[in-house]
Amino acid sequence: MPNGYTVDRVTQPGIYINGDPALFEVDSYTPTGYDPVSYGNQLDQNIGYGWGATLSIPILNNYAFKGNVEKAKISVINADIETEKLKQTLKTNIQNALTSARAARKSLEGAEAASRAARIALENADRKAALGALNNFEYLSARSRSDTAESNLLIARYDYYFQIKVIEYYMGRGIRLD
Repeated sequence: MPNGYTVDRVTQPGIYINGDPALFEVDSYTPTGYDPVSYGNQLDQNIGYGWGATLSIPILNNYAFKGNVEKAKISVINADIETEKLKQTLKTNIQNALTSARAARKSLEGAEAASRAARIALENADRKAALGALNNFEYLSARSRSDTAESNLLIARYDYYFQIKVIEYYMGRGIRLD
């Protein structure tokens, strides 16, 4: 704490009154010495009393740990449900692939029978045309039905082939083009 002061007058430059320079002085106080102040007195002079205490018991943290454990259990149950859901989806896809392959096989058998019948009908139309017993329209119609039956047979074969490849994929054999 200061125990004495000296006063000095300091001139301040740059002061003008009505455009004329004016002399303006300011008192400056400079301490001449200091008295020691004890620590206790410093605390007394800067009054700010306060005490605080915090107690944190992690066992009783608003049941957050127990809540986290329950959330983890729910996450495990959700993962199990999701896994079961994926298994069911895979099972459904495999069953659909098998059903599609069976349907494609039946479609192929039907297309083969239709192609044989159309081929026989075309052969008969060729014989009749050679004898002159068939007009041009009927012959072209038989030819068109035969071509359509052959085209449908090719489509049915490739569809069946594709369905077999899908089943092989689900069986884990991958996709191989033989």
